[in-house]
Amino acid sequence: METFLVRVWLPPEMGALGPGELHGQVVHVGSGSERPFRDEGELLAFVQSRLEAIASTRTGHTKEVH
Repeated sequence: METFLVRVWLPPEMGALGPGELHGQVVHVGSGSERPFRDEGELLAFVQSRLEAIASTRTGHTKEVH
């Protein structure tokens, strides 16, 4: 199991979230790696990249994570 801390914020003038309006910071707790995100795709890409890196180290393969 991996733990991620996700902080999400909206500018004060915004109401409900629309596409591409999710902003925040995501941290992989185990490694301390963090990245800001501006939409759902960036958030999910970071989580996926961390999980792939962890899986590859467990199987003996290495993959560079950006």
